[in-house]
Amino acid sequence: MPQQGPKIWLLGASFETPNMGVSALAEASLKCIYHHWPDADVMVRSFHSDTEHAMTIQGRPITLRYREMWFGRNLSKPQNIYLLLIYAVLVKFFPFLRARLIAANPYFRELMELDIVADITGGDSFSDIYGLKRLFYGSLTKALGILCAKHFVMLPQTYGPFKSKRARFIARRILNNSDAVYARDKSGAEYVKGILGNNPQQTLVQFVPDVAFVLDPEQPESEMLAQIATLKAAGKTVVGLNVSGLLYNGHYQAEDSFGLHSNYRNLVTKLLETLLSHPEVVVVLVPHVFDVKGHFESDPDACEDLHARLQSKYPERLFVVTDTLNHRQVKFIIGQCAFFLGSRMHACIAALSQTVPAVGVAYSGKFQGVFDSVGAGDNVIDLRKCSDDEVLAAVERCYENREALAQTLKQSVPEVQETLMHLFDRFDF
Repeated sequence: MPQQGPKIWLLGASFETPNMGVSALAEASLKCIYHHWPDADVMVRSFHSDTEHAMTIQGRPITLRYREMWFGRNLSKPQNIYLLLIYAVLVKFFPFLRARLIAANPYFRELMELDIVADITGGDSFSDIYGLKRLFYGSLTKALGILCAKHFVMLPQTYGPFKSKRARFIARRILNNSDAVYARDKSGAEYVKGILGNNPQQTLVQFVPDVAFVLDPEQPESEMLAQIATLKAAGKTVVGLNVSGLLYNGHYQAEDSFGLHSNYRNLVTKLLETLLSHPEVVVVLVPHVFDVKGHFESDPDACEDLHARLQSKYPERLFVVTDTLNHRQVKFIIGQCAFFLGSRMHACIAALSQTVPAVGVAYSGKFQGVFDSVGAGDNVIDLRKCSDDEVLAAVERCYENREALAQTLKQSVPEVQETLMHLFDRFDF
């Protein structure tokens, strides 16, 4: 009888999101899991219902188990995380209750059968920059995994900043109880070691690049692809530009909230005009967070507004992706570009991982380490440090040097991908 693979709970990423970066993290994490354990039994958290989801990873059909778990006041609901935490603590201190509680709650039974909980925290949410409340709730879910599973793994992600003493205390408790801590940039690994101090757990902290570098693209049915092919045949240089709705749509002042040196909406307009000052360039605006129309994070709203304002000035040279694409499909579109700029980091990873030279138009520190991991660190433009003129000059420099970066990526990206496919080698069952 063949040995069954380990039971794994993937936390902190799912396909129930309009953010293609989070979906990319989910699928890429699954690809790493199934590469190591082809017969793994994987569960993901759902916010909606218990279902099974069929999908294909590297041409192989798999079935994910979705389990609804949530925070709420109604402790009679078996999927309530507070209730499950109470059960887990009771079993820790009173082991004789284990069989009774497992029999009473099917969700708790599944948790207690887990071999590994692998948590990626949305890539950058293990921090208090989004508020202590969000960190607290996320850490309770981590604590549940630590209490129930045989192993707890922090997948490659950004750590911190943790601005308050309370946040650092929470982070230290989680990290000290992890069996592996992977940081997606080298400075992040050092930051975690600083939080841990002289604790022996420091030896479990490693730098591993962002898992989205191994995501496979998928060709969509899109009129944009035919347009891009026609433009290339005419000798045009197709430049992709991702505009972040988070920064563009005016829900709050991005320059105040993120400490930007300029107004993002005005800067993007100048950036577009700088690109189109090159007669050979055509620009395709590419959303990466497909929130509903009117939502403050909607990239399509931002891209369509920019297109509407400037299309008449640049007829036949400015285009916008209007299809609603999944994470694989938007990556395929980005891969057709000769040069790419983005304010969504995973849009940039979609480019870099296909050896498309990219520029990170960054609003946080998470871009630098990720670009560094493939030798593209000089192509990060930090909007918190640069004036508009400095940004435009840096983009010009990156555009002129794009072929050199493409050659670098052809060497570095396969090495990064090989490293990621061995992410779980330290665990064996």
